[in-house]
Amino acid sequence: MGAYESESGSHGALRKLYGPPLTLHGIVYLSLFAALGLAVKQIAYPLAAIATAPFIPVSPLVAGAYMMWLSAGRAITGYRWGGTFIGLVQAFVSLLLVFGKHGAFNFPLYLSTGLAVDLVFLLYTPLGRTLLVPVIATSVSSVIGTVLVVWVELEMPVQIVAASALISMCGGAIGGFAAHQMIRLHDRVIGKERGGTNTAPT
Repeated sequence: MGAYESESGSHGALRKLYGPPLTLHGIVYLSLFAALGLAVKQIAYPLAAIATAPFIPVSPLVAGAYMMWLSAGRAITGYRWGGTFIGLVQAFVSLLLVFGKHGAFNFPLYLSTGLAVDLVFLLYTPLGRTLLVPVIATSVSSVIGTVLVVWVELEMPVQIVAASALISMCGGAIGGFAAHQMIRLHDRVIGKERGGTNTAPT
């Protein structure tokens, strides 16, 4: 970590902006989180539809169950743009294997939610492994994903967009709590000092 922080000049500035390069181990870790997020989406949505569809919009409610994998993957691996990488993988897989009904809209949808997670972690870097940051990151990405679908793609009225955003924020907070539990479990089993797949500052 010391060598990472001591770099100066343009190269050091780029390293601070982009973080350490992805290793094969890191790519495998992040791809696994991307796959888990897509798998959960295929399971959580139908179950939630059965339980709550007559009363609460399903997609905003379960958004946190998808986005928590972005937050957990970003924190556990420590890669600056880990959330964006996960989103990119999910966008490609969703488009190729026809997961969901968004088509080409998968790319702005998944990339924006992944980028939101990364920006929250960058903003709160010293607190990356506390409960606060995964909750905020997952909530923000859930709201962004919901608004993009409900407002931009489906062109629903503002009242429905606002209600969906509020529901997704609550679901995102729950997902963020679950992400934090995964982070804690990882740190207990593998050891926080090992930093997951890399030892650079998160």
